[in-house]
Amino acid sequence: MPLEHLGINVPDPAYAREYYDALMSLLGFKPFVSGPDWFSYAPAGGEGTQLFFYTALVF
Repeated sequence: MPLEHLGINVPDPAYAREYYDALMSLLGFKPFVSGPDWFSYAPAGGEGTQLFFYTALVF
């Protein structure tokens, strides 16, 4: 059974988004949906696992 989405925690979403915007386009993903402290990518072809990046909780 394939994964529908995968969540990844990052300490600084703004910094991570700059990095992943460049990387994910090279890997065949496009920006999907986002919020104030999270963002995501979906496969450009529409089928496959979506990747969601969330703010990591630091204790």
